[in-house]
Amino acid sequence: MNHELGAYDHKAAAHETGLQAATALGEPAQLVLKRLVLQVDGSPVCALIPSDRALGMKKLALAFGGKTAR
Repeated sequence: MNHELGAYDHKAAAHETGLQAATALGEPAQLVLKRLVLQVDGSPVCALIPSDRALGMKKLALAFGGKTAR
């Protein structure tokens, strides 16, 4: 799969930064990934998901074999 890095002017007040990035780059939101750094049972984890998706904390915890995520 080909990929490339892109730059854009981030607006700190924007609520959905992944969608902001996709729009600014002129790319479909499902092709622009957002990186989320979270904790599962106190341990750090990283998730990459399409910018037009939300991540469920319970599902994330289960995916990493834990009970809680934040």
